[in-house]
Amino acid sequence: MYHIQDTVIRTFLEKSSKDNIIDSCHVALFYALYTISLEAKTTIFAINTAEIMQMAKIFSPGTYYLKMKYLQEKNYIDYYPSHTIKIPSMVSMKREVNSEQRRQIHNLSGSTRI
Repeated sequence: MYHIQDTVIRTFLEKSSKDNIIDSCHVALFYALYTISLEAKTTIFAINTAEIMQMAKIFSPGTYYLKMKYLQEKNYIDYYPSHTIKIPSMVSMKREVNSEQRRQIHNLSGSTRI
């Protein structure tokens, strides 16, 4: 059975294999975000910076924000930072969906719009 989340990993692996800047810290951060997206059962979700940093084994806020910025700039994720403690930052996982996958999603969801 086809799972939408599979395209997130496939897209990341395909793009990152050609990206000479991506390092283990980027990968750990991406997988921490991916894990949270699986728990949230959606590709857009609120994040807790401290939790993500702990999961990715990133101990410097500067490194965390630098790596998040790169993942955002290179379209691995959409990152919507919050500038207030009362509102969480949001992340959307990127996925490429080809026409066959779009058809499969359409058939599984019964949707008329995709």
